[in-house]
Amino acid sequence: MYPSLSPGDFIITRRAASLVTGDVVVYDTVTSGKIIKRIANIDAQTVVLVGDNPRLASSFCGVSLNRSAIAGKLLVKFRVPFSS
Repeated sequence: MYPSLSPGDFIITRRAASLVTGDVVVYDTVTSGKIIKRIANIDAQTVVLVGDNPRLASSFCGVSLNRSAIAGKLLVKFRVPFSS
């Protein structure tokens, strides 16, 4: 999700009843664990995700996925100053 999120960033998420295009979510995949992506399209049953870095491809982006696997919506991100 770089440049929106960088390695070492901390995030706080929450299950959300309301999700819209543009929201950043944590998606729980069977094969890769939890991933962080932005919602490109959403309906009652499915979601299409996209990453913020166009130079990195993901097999989870641009395809219709089960909406019920969304683990949470990003509420806030922060960095610990001077951490490496």
